[in-house]
Amino acid sequence: MEGEAFLVGVAQIGIVVAGFAGLAASFQDRERWTRAEWVYLQTLVVSSLAVVFFALLPFIPYFAWHDQQLSLRLASAAYALYAVQVSARRLRSLRRAGSPRSAYRNLILAPFLILSAVANLPFGSIAIYAVTLVMALYFSAVQFRHFVIPTGKV
Repeated sequence: MEGEAFLVGVAQIGIVVAGFAGLAASFQDRERWTRAEWVYLQTLVVSSLAVVFFALLPFIPYFAWHDQQLSLRLASAAYALYAVQVSARRLRSLRRAGSPRSAYRNLILAPFLILSAVANLPFGSIAIYAVTLVMALYFSAVQFRHFVIPTGKV
């Protein structure tokens, strides 16, 4: 499959970000965390692990049908559906947690993630799928930065 090394590399980076999230969380006093901070951690871990899952997902249909375009179209469709539902759930969680308005700005990337995944449906392009995954990885990195250095301290 074309782009195989890239997809595996992105998956590895996603695992690293999720691992650092666990390390960062272990060095903080979690008994004093607000509900909003728990939402931040959950968002960080879920987005990092989603990058891993969606980087590896195209391999499954590819091994079944040996059609790269179909594999990338299916993975893009799955990512678009995932991004729509997880964005809605994060907005609701942030609202319930009473998060400050600054916490919502991290979700501004969500429509771009959804659009890039939907844009790949007719093409099944590894390049467009790679852009989607890199943006998702960037979103995870922003979440990590927000989790480690709260907005009010920057």
